[in-house]
Amino acid sequence: MKYGVSSNTLLLTAGIVWLVAGINILRIGISCWITDAHYWLLKVCEASLIFLLFFCMIFHKLYRKHAQRITAGNPNKRCPFSFFDVKGWLVMAFMIALGITIRTARLLPGSLGQRKNLRDLLFRHKF
Repeated sequence: MKYGVSSNTLLLTAGIVWLVAGINILRIGISCWITDAHYWLLKVCEASLIFLLFFCMIFHKLYRKHAQRITAGNPNKRCPFSFFDVKGWLVMAFMIALGITIRTARLLPGSLGQRKNLRDLLFRHKF
């Protein structure tokens, strides 16, 4: 007998997966903020702007696409991992791998203090 889940369960599973991913990103951001407590208002505004951009340009479209595919699909039970299509799974794997690579290789500054140091070097170069 083949195991499968309903459309509602797929929607719930997708929501939980994205919630866990979002909490992990928030955890990483907060750990960077704790190391540098200066300019907290700028950090909150910057994070809010980036969140809104990603939500409007990427995540809301993904949500609509996958929710429509799940609810309009076959009413029979489906694989518990079919809340993403193949492209969705590839995008998720790429995003995870890219995030791990960037943090491990320290390709981007991790805190506002490091960005401030870069700005100071640029100003000194002009001087």
